[in-house]
Amino acid sequence: MKFPATARRLRLVRIAAGYGGYKNQKKFAKFLGVSPNQYNTQERGQRDLSKDVAFKIVEKLPGCSLDWLWMGDYRGLTVGFAQRLDAAEKKSSNTNSSASKWPLRN
Repeated sequence: MKFPATARRLRLVRIAAGYGGYKNQKKFAKFLGVSPNQYNTQERGQRDLSKDVAFKIVEKLPGCSLDWLWMGDYRGLTVGFAQRLDAAEKKSSNTNSSASKWPLRN
């Protein structure tokens, strides 16, 4: 995995999105309007987050910020979105014992 911190943040955004999040990458990619393969390679950390995907996430998910997506800087997030990410982190930590602590930074 070349980009683990970015991949982790993408996974958290997917889990935090909508009501209950998106359980799989394909549905989330469709929601964003990007190819599932493009999104998959970025969430798995094989490729860094593209501008296209980052801008679509910020456009479709009010409260998310480019600074957080690319650098892990949570100061631009709305309180509500930060709380959803925190809940997603806790949910993810229950299924992954090696999960990093919030906030996620590079």
